[in-house]
Amino acid sequence: MIIKAKSRGDAGQLGGYLLAAGKNERVDVLHVHGTAARDVRGAVLEMEALAIGTKCELPLCHAVLSPAPGERLTPEQWERAADIYAAHHDLTGHPSVM
Repeated sequence: MIIKAKSRGDAGQLGGYLLAAGKNERVDVLHVHGTAARDVRGAVLEMEALAIGTKCELPLCHAVLSPAPGERLTPEQWERAADIYAAHHDLTGHPSVM
């Protein structure tokens, strides 16, 4: 599995991007966790708002997990991969969108 990740801000742009399937992409929302908002855009805006008043300039972590070519993961396997990523980067328990 290939993982690309970066810290970022601009939740409004990220929320729109996460829902826009590009060429050869598919978007499935598996969960929105830890926010009052239940939609993707609202959740990432809420996460960014939580950082207001802190010194955090890039409050969001955007990670892309890509399985090997031809490999298909079940929703449970995607959840497990995200849990492993979160555990390795001290993100367990933080609000998330997957």
